[in-house]
Amino acid sequence: MKTLLVMLALAACGTDKVDESQQPNPSSPADVYYKWDGRRVLCSVPIDDLTGVTRNWTAEESRVKEASKQGWVTFAHAHIPGTTVSRDALDQMLTLADQNQLDYIRFSDMDADHPHGGLAFAFDDTSITEWLSIRDLLQAHRAKVTFFISKWQTLTPDDLRGIATLAADGHDIEPHSVNHVHAVDYVSQHGVADYVQQEVVPSIEAVNNAGYHATSYAYPFGEHDDAIDAAVLQVIGRVRTTPGECPP
Repeated sequence: MKTLLVMLALAACGTDKVDESQQPNPSSPADVYYKWDGRRVLCSVPIDDLTGVTRNWTAEESRVKEASKQGWVTFAHAHIPGTTVSRDALDQMLTLADQNQLDYIRFSDMDADHPHGGLAFAFDDTSITEWLSIRDLLQAHRAKVTFFISKWQTLTPDDLRGIATLAADGHDIEPHSVNHVHAVDYVSQHGVADYVQQEVVPSIEAVNNAGYHATSYAYPFGEHDDAIDAAVLQVIGRVRTTPGECPP
């Protein structure tokens, strides 16, 4: 019954879900690493462990070690602490980064020309209260992460104050669309220009108008195609997707 309730909650909030079979092969670094080469379409692995998917921590450790060895950035993300991702999973991922001497890289840090190994960790959607609940964990690891926020128009004054607190802790605030729609489906019905103008640009403007600086856009559900990338990358520096949607 508990599993059913969690899955229903995920469907309601539109949380990105990825099958374990889509997890990247650690020997294929193009999928899950940024090699300080200016690549603008980036791929992140979800570590949500309360969604009925068993995480492959051996694979996680392998790619963290590879990032450390090569001086690359690797990516991971989650959604709702306590609902889609456990505190233990978050602590395990951050501990792997610490044990392998990875720096914590915010998405805006990839604008710099200072190649070194890092973990770019992010949280997606609008779970401000839950994100605030793990501030102590992030601080214990001295982790700086990125919050990709969708549905800015639904945020309450308390939410906005919470986002300001997270930003003051040194974390990035970035756009994740207006309504968290499936981009490919939306474009098939309305066209790519409409997607950019209705979902992407207002999301970027919301972040900037709140006093932050948008540098990167995360696709809801990781869904995109080459035409969507080309259009979105005209209005923002980089985009983030997920395994199964990664470019070769």
